[in-house]
Amino acid sequence: LLQQRVRRKGRAYRLPQGTHSLRTGKADLTNTTLCDEFQFLVMNLKTIADASEEDRKRGLVAWAEAFSARDWEQLWKIENPGVKEAAKQMQKAMSNQQQRQFIWSRRLAQMDHDSQMASARAEGMAEGEIKGEIKGEIKLGKLISKLLSLY
Repeated sequence: LLQQRVRRKGRAYRLPQGTHSLRTGKADLTNTTLCDEFQFLVMNLKTIADASEEDRKRGLVAWAEAFSARDWEQLWKIENPGVKEAAKQMQKAMSNQQQRQFIWSRRLAQMDHDSQMASARAEGMAEGEIKGEIKGEIKLGKLISKLLSLY
């Protein structure tokens, strides 16, 4: 059920099975632990049926089912106190119109930011390509000048 990956510079790297502490992320260094209290688990929600007994005992299956629940009814059927408390808090937040608006506004702002960053990157890449072509043309022009000066 657990499938660890870490994203670095837009690429996903597979990590060994288990729980991981926050680390430097540099494989060639000592991989020193920065914080023992922060851990992340990445779950493959498509493999819930293949979960081990250990995953079930640790409550990972309950959380995977919660994350893949399609409606409130499915969520409330999960017998896990942590999941029930999270569902209760989520329902409370979603029942408040002002809170929902805040969540939606924050999500829109994040999507706008992501879009702006992608656009800026694309512009930068295009500009770099143009500059590279110009430099190549300048070098080619100098080379042609040198060759012509030899004759």
